[in-house]
Amino acid sequence: MNTISNPLQACLRVFTHPNQVFAAINKHNNWSWIAFLLVMTATLLPLYVYYQYVDFAWLKDFHGSFLAKDVSPAEREIILTPFASQKVYTLSNLFAFFVGTILLNAVIAAYLNVMTKSDEENVNGFTDWYGFIWWVQLPSVVVAIVVLLMILVVSDDQRSMYALQPLSMAFWLGLDEQSKWVGFADLLRLDLFFNFYLLITGLHQWTRLSSLRIYLTSFVPFIVMTCLSLAATIWWI
Repeated sequence: MNTISNPLQACLRVFTHPNQVFAAINKHNNWSWIAFLLVMTATLLPLYVYYQYVDFAWLKDFHGSFLAKDVSPAEREIILTPFASQKVYTLSNLFAFFVGTILLNAVIAAYLNVMTKSDEENVNGFTDWYGFIWWVQLPSVVVAIVVLLMILVVSDDQRSMYALQPLSMAFWLGLDEQSKWVGFADLLRLDLFFNFYLLITGLHQWTRLSSLRIYLTSFVPFIVMTCLSLAATIWWI
């Protein structure tokens, strides 16, 4: 078995030898900065490129057609204020996704920290799990590459971001922001299966919890979130 000696090697091997990777990062938790930077780049770069590529006037009208439907002109202008400047809109969205990703992963890390306390041999704390979760999300780098290729290949600059994410169920169903089902469908993504595989593998490597406990810890939050999204969708139809 080849030893993983550096974080870049770990980032590559997480796709082929995840057990080795999670064993290594359990000893070298400072390596998680590399995973953090890669995941953040994968989150923000496709958004930035999309906002430079899209016809911004069309995007404003597109969102206005359902965000500001059946309102007065004055109210419409207020609702569409974020679209007043392409630069401001881009920066505000990038900032929102940056902060949102950090906070969401903090919540996940806190959840994992609580759920693994029943393992008396587990000495990992919140910060360890916070570093852990960025490795679980490394498949987003592959997704980002696919999205960037889609943006470069598709010549139509009047397309929703959902139409440029081929791993999402929303893409296969042809849904966009105007569909009430788009949020629910976007939760169902092919890359999600690999995220779960890495999460389960990592929990097996870092804890001595039973397989049943690990599977419940991994899947229950997603099932709850999916059910809430489905219920909200049905409520608003």
